[in-house]
Amino acid sequence: MLNTRELLIALIYSTCYFVIQSEASCEPSPWTQWVLCLDNDQEYRVRETQKNDACTSTPCNHTSAEYREYQCSILKTPNVDQDTRAVRSELMSLDPNITMVAEKLAKGSASDRLRMSKYYKAAYGSDLLSDLSASFVDVVDDNCWSSLIGGTTDHVATSLIHLIQLVNSDHVSALLITNDNEEIERIQLQYKRDTGESLDDAISQRFSGDESRVLRSLASGQRDEYSAIGTADVEGDAYDLRQATLISDAHEILRILGAKDKTHLNEVFNQYKSTYGRWVQYHIRRKITGSVQASLLNIVDYISDDEKFCAVKIFFALGLATGTTLDEQAVERTLVDCAKVSLCKTVLKYQEIYNRDLADDITNIYHGPCAPLLVPLATLQ
Repeated sequence: MLNTRELLIALIYSTCYFVIQSEASCEPSPWTQWVLCLDNDQEYRVRETQKNDACTSTPCNHTSAEYREYQCSILKTPNVDQDTRAVRSELMSLDPNITMVAEKLAKGSASDRLRMSKYYKAAYGSDLLSDLSASFVDVVDDNCWSSLIGGTTDHVATSLIHLIQLVNSDHVSALLITNDNEEIERIQLQYKRDTGESLDDAISQRFSGDESRVLRSLASGQRDEYSAIGTADVEGDAYDLRQATLISDAHEILRILGAKDKTHLNEVFNQYKSTYGRWVQYHIRRKITGSVQASLLNIVDYISDDEKFCAVKIFFALGLATGTTLDEQAVERTLVDCAKVSLCKTVLKYQEIYNRDLADDITNIYHGPCAPLLVPLATLQ
C-alpha cells in the first residue's frame, strides 16, 4: 500500500505527463493589432504561446513578432523642392496632367501644401493658385483648388459662413472640434474679415439654447490645452459626466467636454467605460435629445478617435449609411478638413471599418466639381 509521500509523487507525475501531452504543441495566442514602430516606417504585431508550466518539457512562453512597412510612414512626406518643380513643369506643358498634379499636392499635409505655395511664389514669381486655375479651366472648380491650397483657415471660415446660414449645428460642431485654440483664433479673424461680424455673434444670432452654448464654446478657442492628467481629476470628471447624463444635464456635460484638455478627456472617457460599463456616447444618445445631441457626440467621437471620426463622416456624406443621401459639399468639406494632417490613416480606418476602398467609393459615387482632387486625396500613395 502506497504511503502519503508516494501517492503525492504519483499524482504529480500523472499531472505532469498530462500537461506535457496537452501543451506539447504550444498553440500560440491570436496576433495583437498592428502597432506603429517608433521610426514611423514599420508596424509590428506580436503573439505569445501558452505560458510555460513547471512540468512542461518544452518552454511555451516565447513571443514572436511580425513586421511590415507602414503605409502612412514618414517616407511618404513630400519633398517640397522636388514636388514643386514637378508641379511647375507639368503646369507649363501643353497638356498638363491633372492627376499627376493632384497626386503631388495631395501627398502631404496642409502645412506642406502651404510651403509648396510659398516656394512656388519665390522660385517662379507666380501664384500657384492662379496657375492651377488657368491650367485647368472648366476641369476643376477654383474653390476646390482654394480649399486645398489656400490653407485650412480660409476653407473652414468659408464653410462656416455657409453652414451657419443653414443653421446646421451638426456640421458646424464637426468643423470646429477638429481645430485647436490657435487655429480657432485664425478662423475667428478670417470669419470677421469675410463677413464683418464675429463668429461668436453669428452663432448667437442664429442658434439658441444648449445648441448655441455648445457651438459658442467650440468657437471660443479657450479650451484648456496644457493641464497635466491626474488620476483624481480623471475619476472625478468621469463621475460628474455620469451624473450629468443621468439627469440629462447638457450644461454640465458641456462644462466638461468644452473646457477640458483633449488628452485628459480621452482618459476620462476610458475611465467612464471602465467604471460604468458603457462608453459615454451610449448615455448621451439615450439621455440628450434634439440637435445638441449631435454636437456633443461630435466632441466625444473626435477626441476618442479622430481617424474613425473622419472615416465615419465621409461614409455618411457619401450617402452609404442607411437613410442617408449623397452630400457633395460635405464630402468636399470633410476630406479637405481631414487632410489637414494626412488622410492616410483615415483611408486605412475607412477600409478597416467598412471593408471598402475610399478612392473607389469617391470615384463611383461623387461626381462633383472637386472629383479630380478628391480621388488622389483618398488614394494611398
